[in-house]
Amino acid sequence: MDFKEWIEKMQSEAAEQVATVEEIGRRANAEKLFVSTLLMMAVGPASEMSEATHGTVPVKTEILAYHLYPLFGKSNEDISPVEVDICRAASDKVLAANSLLIEAGTEADPAASLVRQIKRQARIVRGSAYQEQTANEIIEVQGRFDRWFMAKIGISPIRAQEALWKIYEHGNVFIQSNIEAVFAEAYNYEKEWRRVRKIKSDRRSTEEHQFASAFPRKEHAMHYGWVRKMSELGFADYPVHVQNLGFTDAEVDGLERLVGMTVAHRAEISDLVEVKQCPLYFLTDKRVVLIDIANAMDALWDALEAVAKSDPGFYDSKYQVHKGKWLESKSIQYLARVFPANSIYNGLSYPDPGKGAGATTELDIAIAWGPFLILGEAKAKQFRMEGQLGDVGRLRTDLKRNVQDAFEQAKRAADYIEATDSPEFTEIKTGRKLQIDKSQLNKTFIMTVSLHQLAGLATTLGVFNDLGLFGGNEYPFSISIADLDFVTEFTQHPDMFLHYIEKRLEVQKLNVSILVDELDFLGAYLDTRFARPYFWEKHGTDFNAISIGGFSAVFDDLMMFRRGLTVDEPRIALDVPPEIAEILGQLRTTDDDHSRKVGFNLLGFPSEVLRAIGQLLREIRSSELIWGNIRRQALAVADVVIVGTGAIGVPSTELVRRSKEVARIEKYRRRATKVFTLSVAPQNKTAIFEYVDYTEEPWAYDAKTERLIDAEPPKASVTPSRLPKPNEKCVCGSNRKFKKCCSGKLSLRI
Repeated sequence: MDFKEWIEKMQSEAAEQVATVEEIGRRANAEKLFVSTLLMMAVGPASEMSEATHGTVPVKTEILAYHLYPLFGKSNEDISPVEVDICRAASDKVLAANSLLIEAGTEADPAASLVRQIKRQARIVRGSAYQEQTANEIIEVQGRFDRWFMAKIGISPIRAQEALWKIYEHGNVFIQSNIEAVFAEAYNYEKEWRRVRKIKSDRRSTEEHQFASAFPRKEHAMHYGWVRKMSELGFADYPVHVQNLGFTDAEVDGLERLVGMTVAHRAEISDLVEVKQCPLYFLTDKRVVLIDIANAMDALWDALEAVAKSDPGFYDSKYQVHKGKWLESKSIQYLARVFPANSIYNGLSYPDPGKGAGATTELDIAIAWGPFLILGEAKAKQFRMEGQLGDVGRLRTDLKRNVQDAFEQAKRAADYIEATDSPEFTEIKTGRKLQIDKSQLNKTFIMTVSLHQLAGLATTLGVFNDLGLFGGNEYPFSISIADLDFVTEFTQHPDMFLHYIEKRLEVQKLNVSILVDELDFLGAYLDTRFARPYFWEKHGTDFNAISIGGFSAVFDDLMMFRRGLTVDEPRIALDVPPEIAEILGQLRTTDDDHSRKVGFNLLGFPSEVLRAIGQLLREIRSSELIWGNIRRQALAVADVVIVGTGAIGVPSTELVRRSKEVARIEKYRRRATKVFTLSVAPQNKTAIFEYVDYTEEPWAYDAKTERLIDAEPPKASVTPSRLPKPNEKCVCGSNRKFKKCCSGKLSLRI
């Protein structure tokens, strides 16, 4: 069976199951069937619920709503747990078949493949951010115009998001209040199963025979009891009248207009994906059910945006202006977690290199941190559903407005710096000057911030080339404001945030398709730093596409903890050896460009190099140093030469001078390009190191270094009757094995 035949088979099986669901819905109570099935899919222990286990529940709920809503009110006959299971299985099958159908394209055109990828995101993935983040956006952006919206649709943005929260909380209270009764019913069925099993077959009643036949295993009996009780209680108490939660009839009508799914609304829908914009499910008695609060907040934002856009004057002159300013100020707020306030500039003016003398242009954000510079633009444009569902023209326009235009504006500032001897920017509100010393500038990063996620494409901007966007393999660090919130919380330090940006840009330029969203990338970065070799390269296999997933689960766990649903707060931090964390800590307290560059470079080392540096620091601290002498060690790991020196009773200036000299010699001897130097005075309890440095430059013949090597003392001679064996302790007191320490420096005097 080829792939096409397999898809056709899946589609046929899905259609058969849908037909079965619709048959049940015509014969039995379709509303109760709908509510009972979604409860069966969605309810579970908070500690066991994650994107991986329950991420598709919203989409499967939409599938059921699409097929069952036309049957609401047709019958009041009760349903059975078996019928609930049939509905759940049907939603699984339809979702799988639809996913395969999206993936089945064979177009040679890369742009068509890109459109298919975005379409899959729109049809399958729900929730562009955590619900708390989207609710906050609604309050701070759309809530500014509460009165306007209230007059327009009968409910304000702040009250609308509050209603969603209260409906969601009502559902949680229902589950917490009834879960014991549900499990009690499951255990009753288990007890009955055990009782029937003990009765010999020839002594069972007709009912007992039927019970044993229906439930061959106790798990089957427990599941039946669980679903039966949940269906009974759920349909009675889980849906709620929004008026009972403190909202007026006018507000409920407004909420229904914004995000409500009703029988009448369903009659106007021709595409399953449209149901995602109506996540508040109204039953025929006007009670409501809400299963996915994150998607509901997204849909509410989109609906309020559409209402605002219906009045072009209001939208252009007030709403859009405030939205843009909010995005810019929020970006600054998050970046201020990482960078000192005096390094952040907002709203800058500078000479426009593309126009005549006296012409100026503007830049949203600049961050000058030592030898590093960030040039940023924030764009609060729409990312329309039509483009996400296959309208290439709208897709290209929205990507251009959200990312490319912002990139070009920031790039213009970078071009100005490149073309000007003494570039200068002025912060418009304060008059503060940002003067760029190009001789000290090490790296410049371009950053763009969008209001919402761009269908998972921000981490893979290389695919934009297929739509005629970008060029020259040059891309910005593009990120949504919700993701910037998390990235700035967990990168914590300027060197780490900058290194994160560098790795994001580096991975985007690989000759391999990388499918990963921002939080998965962040989680993978904290675990691996994306150090070379990349974690997927360690398997020794060539890939043309890589999907990175599962790393965001720790952030789901964090949000569950912050909501009070779990008791253990997950530890989220960069995974480096403790000695490396100590070195970085001291570098971060030193306010100079040299320390900033070293910290940034240290984060980029392969893991084995960091482990070797950590081992070296431990050995210097624990070795028996001779007063007044400098002990030195050098080793090559990967392509980095690591030089360590330690001493007691030696002035710090002399230790540093000698360390620099040794590093120069060892780099030259080994014809290396990279050398990391660490000098430690173990008796100095106030500092981890006396000196640290990293240099990277091509090897070249140098007469002065040749003379330094010639002046090096000859190999030491030792008086013992024999040299230590390779695995014995070295005679220098380092506690290292002889073969890894002074083996090449000692000769035996006879």
